[in-house]
Amino acid sequence: MYDAAVRDTTIAVRAEATPRIRFDRHELAGSFGDIGTDLPLLIGMIAAAGLDSASVFTACFKS
Repeated sequence: MYDAAVRDTTIAVRAEATPRIRFDRHELAGSFGDIGTDLPLLIGMIAAAGLDSASVFTACFKS
């Protein structure tokens, strides 16, 4: 009897603990923050290593 009660409780807790995936203004603001960090780094890598900028920004590399 005790084991069944414990299993039922853990299943209920696990189901409630999984968060919903959300996309709101905070996620949008974070994405712009990431662009503000990543873009200068990418431009610096392109300038320092002489990379093709079209390949870097579209992730299409010639083999």
